[in-house]
Amino acid sequence: MFLIEKLYLLKGANSTLDVAKFLNRSPRTIRRYKVAGFLESNGPKNRLLFSKKSIEAFIIARGL
Repeated sequence: MFLIEKLYLLKGANSTLDVAKFLNRSPRTIRRYKVAGFLESNGPKNRLLFSKKSIEAFIIARGL
């Protein structure tokens, strides 16, 4: 099953750990994606919150 089909499992705002589990990546990799500009987030550095819309755009752009 593709990740785009599983998007309904995500909440409106997701922490770094939630996104890492969803994408099957480490939290450090998620932070690297954020620094590189692949993912947009809100909040302070130690508590990043990712929107469902930015995760969906990331999945579409990466072809996951």
